Parts: sequence; C-alpha cells; structure tokens
Amino acid sequence: MVKIYKLYDPRFPDDVKYVGKTKKSLNERLSAHLSNYFLESKTHKNNWVKSLLCDDIKPLISLI
Repeated sequence: MVKIYKLYDPRFPDDVKYVGKTKKSLNERLSAHLSNYFLESKTHKNNWVKSLLCDDIKPLISLI
C-alpha cells in the first residue's frame, strides 16, 4: 500500500515543507531522508533538512 506523507519542522507543524509517497514505513522513509546518501544531492528539501540538522532538530514525518 502506498502512503502519502509530509515532512515538516517540529517548531512549525502547519508549515509543510515536503510531500512524498512511499511503500515503506514512515520511520524507514524518514531515516532515508536523513541519511548522508540522500543528503548529498543539492535540492531544496535536502538543504532544508541539513539546516534543521545543523540546529540539532530533526524534521517530523506524518501520514496525510
């Protein structure tokens, strides 16, 4: 089953930064988003995730 999810900053839960789809569990997908392999490419989402991680904040994921 495909799941639609959102990534957001825990400080601003109403400000959705990314919407995606996955067949994996949400925890597995979030781990992938936070992995160095995925963060190597320079995308808007990755730059946002890296900026959060620099402030010791992890993005949150939730089902839509």
